[in-house]
Amino acid sequence: LIATVGHLTYRDYRSELVSARADGFAKQILASFPDLWMTYAADPSRFGERLREFVLFEPNTGLYLLDRQGRVLATAGDVQGFWTRYRVDLAKLLDDLHEDPTRPLEGDDPDDIDATAVVAARPVFVDRTPRGWLYVVARDPEVDAERQRWSFGAMPRKV
Repeated sequence: LIATVGHLTYRDYRSELVSARADGFAKQILASFPDLWMTYAADPSRFGERLREFVLFEPNTGLYLLDRQGRVLATAGDVQGFWTRYRVDLAKLLDDLHEDPTRPLEGDDPDDIDATAVVAARPVFVDRTPRGWLYVVARDPEVDAERQRWSFGAMPRKV
């Protein structure tokens, strides 16, 4: 029992670190590139190249531009065929943020319809109007492996 509690405590601590890093990453991108949405709007088909530049030194990070409904508009990775009918569950993220903004967020992984991960989401504004979200999936191999190994119940997955 003590080993389990210790392990779960470590896993939570590690998730908090990964979450803080992902949120800081998103915040830094938006601070450094305040015209992010306008860059996307100018050439949506090439915007993924810009996102790939951001994650060059963070190979385990998924980076996405989402619209306000959670549709993936651009990615630093490979476009997935199921995205035409897929939406990141932003309502759950907003509820979790409202409930406890200090807790690490767990959200959808747009690259795997059945997966969740530690995530960060920051709104992207144009003239103080929210246009979409910069969405970071922190794929920490250690946290993901531990989450799978110590899961005490299967969470329902989206279709």
